Amino acid sequence: MSLKDKDISVDFFILLLELEREAGERVTAQTIKVLVKSPGSGFCPIKQKIQLLLLNEGRDTEDMWILRNANKCKDFDDVVLYRKIKPNNRTIYLIQLKHEDSGKNLLLKQFTEEKGKFSLAKYSKSLRELKTDIDNPQMKEEEITRFLRSADLNLVFALYTNKNVKMESEQNQSNSSYKNKTPLLKVENNENCVDKINTNGGTIYKFNYVDLEVIVPDDLKSYHDNFYLFVNQVSINYIDQLIVNEIRNLFANMKLSAETLKEIARKYVDFITQWAKGNLGGYYPLTKTGVVNKLAEIIFNNYLNIKRFNSKTYNLQSKSLLDTKWESILGRVPVTVVDSDSQIKSLLYEYIYSQICFICPKLHKLNSWSAHFSSTEKSDFYNDYKELKEAMLGIIGNYGKITLLDVYKCLWKTGRIQLILEAEDIIDYVNIMETIKFLRKFANVSFIIMIDTSKNKLPKINDLPDIFFNLDNLSDGEKRKILLEKIKFQGKSSNAELCIRRELYLHITVKDIIDILLGSFTVGNYFQKLPIYFIKRYVTKPPTNPSSIKLVKELYDFLVSFFSNDASEKDACSEVLKIYQEYSENYDKIDNYLNHKVIVLSAGPGMGKSTLMDYIAFKIPATKYVLKIKLKEHLDYYEKREFQNSKLQIIEYLCHFNKHMLIKHKCYNVLNEEIFCSYAKAGDVVVILDGFDEISLTHKKEVTQLAKCLLSGISSLWIVTRPSMKAYLEETFNIPSISLNPFNEDDQIKFLTKFYLNCFDKMVIRSMHVTRKVIKKFVLHLLEITKKKLNKWDYEFTRTPLHARLLAEVFKTNCVEYNQTRAFTVTEHFDLLYLYEEFIRQKREILAEKVNKQCVSLFRNTHEYLAAQWIYENCLEGKNKMLSENLLKKTFEPPYQVLRNIFDRMMAKNLELHKAIIGLQFDQ
Repeated sequence: MSLKDKDISVDFFILLLELEREAGERVTAQTIKVLVKSPGSGFCPIKQKIQLLLLNEGRDTEDMWILRNANKCKDFDDVVLYRKIKPNNRTIYLIQLKHEDSGKNLLLKQFTEEKGKFSLAKYSKSLRELKTDIDNPQMKEEEITRFLRSADLNLVFALYTNKNVKMESEQNQSNSSYKNKTPLLKVENNENCVDKINTNGGTIYKFNYVDLEVIVPDDLKSYHDNFYLFVNQVSINYIDQLIVNEIRNLFANMKLSAETLKEIARKYVDFITQWAKGNLGGYYPLTKTGVVNKLAEIIFNNYLNIKRFNSKTYNLQSKSLLDTKWESILGRVPVTVVDSDSQIKSLLYEYIYSQICFICPKLHKLNSWSAHFSSTEKSDFYNDYKELKEAMLGIIGNYGKITLLDVYKCLWKTGRIQLILEAEDIIDYVNIMETIKFLRKFANVSFIIMIDTSKNKLPKINDLPDIFFNLDNLSDGEKRKILLEKIKFQGKSSNAELCIRRELYLHITVKDIIDILLGSFTVGNYFQKLPIYFIKRYVTKPPTNPSSIKLVKELYDFLVSFFSNDASEKDACSEVLKIYQEYSENYDKIDNYLNHKVIVLSAGPGMGKSTLMDYIAFKIPATKYVLKIKLKEHLDYYEKREFQNSKLQIIEYLCHFNKHMLIKHKCYNVLNEEIFCSYAKAGDVVVILDGFDEISLTHKKEVTQLAKCLLSGISSLWIVTRPSMKAYLEETFNIPSISLNPFNEDDQIKFLTKFYLNCFDKMVIRSMHVTRKVIKKFVLHLLEITKKKLNKWDYEFTRTPLHARLLAEVFKTNCVEYNQTRAFTVTEHFDLLYLYEEFIRQKREILAEKVNKQCVSLFRNTHEYLAAQWIYENCLEGKNKMLSENLLKKTFEPPYQVLRNIFDRMMAKNLELHKAIIGLQFDQ
């Protein structure tokens, strides 16, 4: 249906739009009760509260409402418009609409006729009746009459028509009674603000009653003086395009297509028509807020993800994880912009559903957004939530059906919940924000805007404050609450405030804050979580000067003899004894070196260097950032630059290495990079240079230069190497190194016991004490037989953490059986080669079950075995014989002792004498 076929009320829609365009308008709270006339059905009394929103922008206030078919307003009942522009400047316009399709102009004589649409006598009679009602209060009268009686209210009467009036033709006729007269006076000044309600650039006249020869009673003179004629007002034939033009002007900063503008206009006129017919909850004044709300609602519907609402169902019986902490923030912030991804979207929609269930608890069983309420459910909703009925009728009308999505819109319109809008691109984002800016002058509603900021750089929206983009937008108290939450920092739990420094607040987005509140915010997560069976490690410390040890011992002996009878001084003796014991022992805890400036850590293969670095990262507080640099991964980087000892250069080097690690471990993002950069600028970085021995032949000089440069701009430096480069590093940095100790027997027992305990399901373990005791007994049996079956060298081999894990993996099934039967069933015949072969066999079976094909695990225990196997299979014949022979020569070097040991056992597998020699079993 064309717009011009709609109800005549659309004439006044243009007027409403022009009123909305005035800059600086404010509205204040105003409540009115009215009686309105129901078209075609006599009189229908209703009481309707019209609440207009209070906005504080420091400008003059304005109230406005509009009423159609107002009872007791006589022949001025088509439109009643109330406006308050300044304090004590209140005006009510009583307007009669006279639209005609005829193209004929108005004649002056039509105003002097006794009857007719434009008869002044008819309107004078109406003015008389109105004055009588106003001047004579009655016990029972319409509320609009009492309102018109207000002492400070200025009454203006208007006659609107789309016709023109050409006075010249009648004034120039020789026989005309209007010759040389001015029956209509053009209004040039803005008296009574009548220009504010002029449409289509029409002309406004006042009636010259003397020249029109119309008698005006003295007591009606003030009413007639405020009676205006509006001609050339908008014609219904042009309303379609005029409405579109006005909407375009209203939203000039938005990019709306011609089709979109037409659709907005069509839907809005539908709304005006339904309101005029009383189909939106009865007959009541249409407020300025109502006009703006409807326009915004139409635009926002384009950005509601209806598919998600229609398809997604939720069944949350309690408030979501976000609710308590999140609501305290969103309750204050009107507009929240979230960097969206699929996880955040699901989380926020679940949050909205849980909020609906919290506000309307009787709806928690209705978990489909699109299913219609039954008649009973609709009736119950109106009875249970009477305060929402008015808003709901404005959405669905008198006869529409309710869905959960309608409830959501209703709660949003009444300021109880945030409206989620999704922007696909910058154009969507600008359109949404400009509409919000337009709406916020009139309605106290809030929004959550979701957009993928990785693809869209958000522009600044002028005159729209209080947008929640990042942590810096929150109050100090809210920031404090968020920063006290726990986050994951390099594999350990820490308060957010320790790693999120003030200069980073702008970079902590709403998405990051949600992650913080949920406990899923992670920084620099390229360190592994320590395994459950991890045990603390010890290092062989640099030897202490023997004379120092002797001196401490002599001091202790002296104190013991001197204070032998004084119990109060025993503590002093004990402290000296501890110092002596520490000096005389050759091992130390790794924790004692965490605060050293430079540490050279030496360890052979399989000693657990990688796990130890994870432990170091875990132990160093979140006030320091631990940067692990795998030296062999940056060979090209060393070749391209000469390292310089300046602060800016050091920061650049550190950021390069950190970015590489973040990308490698798939945890790179701009925020992680910015957080690290803040640590680097403050010098709060602990650097671990891993694998110095692996680059020693080609880039030893460059990496040494890099290490020396870094020292002046970081907190501490760890250099991890195999023993081959220990002496070089000690000389270069003028410090003694520390060496990682293998497991002693107690360490082996602790490690294997923890490992096997972790193999059992918690439900299986009825008594941790009993099970631990049983497992420890199995471990003691296992270590005993291992010591018997393996020669001393091979047994020492199992004291390294890597190969202790190999031993544990191979006999895991035996441990489970022992826990059930108490029978020790470990094979009596095994050696080092058996451990490797059995380990690989088990891994193949596990992987075959998962992927239905034979695979070899990449577990690092197998690297030496697989390399030895390849050399064994190719060293005697085949196209790779020469290559395998060259590799075989390399196995005599110290770093490849394990590989050589395995290769020798493979070669001697069927040769008993050779096996006995390799196994050092000389008795055989």
